[in-house]
Amino acid sequence: MKKILAILFALCTINVYSENNDSIDRCKFIVAYDFITNTEDVDGNPVVDSCQWGVMVGEHSTKCEEFNKIMYFDVKEEKYSDLEFYCRKLNTPTFIVNRVDGTMTVLDRIVPQLYIIEDKIPSIDWKITDGDTLNISGFSCKKATCEYAGRQWNVWYTEQIPIPAGPWKLCGLPGMILKADDGGTHTFTFAGLKNVDCNMKLCSRLEPKKIAMDKFIQKRNKVYCDKQYVRNPRFYIPEEALGGAIEMFPGVEAENNPENAQTTIAMDMIVPKKVNVYKPLELK
Repeated sequence: MKKILAILFALCTINVYSENNDSIDRCKFIVAYDFITNTEDVDGNPVVDSCQWGVMVGEHSTKCEEFNKIMYFDVKEEKYSDLEFYCRKLNTPTFIVNRVDGTMTVLDRIVPQLYIIEDKIPSIDWKITDGDTLNISGFSCKKATCEYAGRQWNVWYTEQIPIPAGPWKLCGLPGMILKADDGGTHTFTFAGLKNVDCNMKLCSRLEPKKIAMDKFIQKRNKVYCDKQYVRNPRFYIPEEALGGAIEMFPGVEAENNPENAQTTIAMDMIVPKKVNVYKPLELK
């Protein structure tokens, strides 16, 4: 029964997604990144959260999102369906950068609400380190540093991919960022480049609410950085929102480990039963 529910939910999601979203650009290739966060579990033991992010690169836009979601919904490779469903428990955001008009559109969520943020492309004061180079999977990279959103970032970018883009909101250098770290908490590492030819979409399966960037960051950090969150990830969610929730068990491994179950509140609104301490990319 659990598997049947999962299949029905996935099919329903596909239909809504395909009907309500228009192409914003044509993707030429995708750069994949392994993303890790060094954090702690509920008992204070060091643990690592991880997932893969992808950056779709088009003629005039880039889209950064969870890699499996991109591969399933945009590239339409069926083999990523199970991975896409499982990764939704992370509720990762979507970033669309339009290099022509200088805007960034962000879709992010604080369950049970989806938010849309329309802002300018971040103006980051990069400092390029002369003579400091690194070879990453055959790409010759230069080093740059910056302070952004309360964290100090070290990145490696390559002019062999002359696109001023990178993972998350890191952008603005004369080449693609292939590696980035903030000195110990978050790390993005190049995981591969995939040539594709597909439409790039803004994934809005729910009706988003507009909000300013600074207000959203304050709201999100207040909720997820609360000490209650790691003990009870649902502490802040109104009871009425949980009323129609469905317990989902994606995969055999999750079925054998009930603590890995996901509470599905709505399309793309997942609340895991077990989380680690939240470490925001943006401290401010």
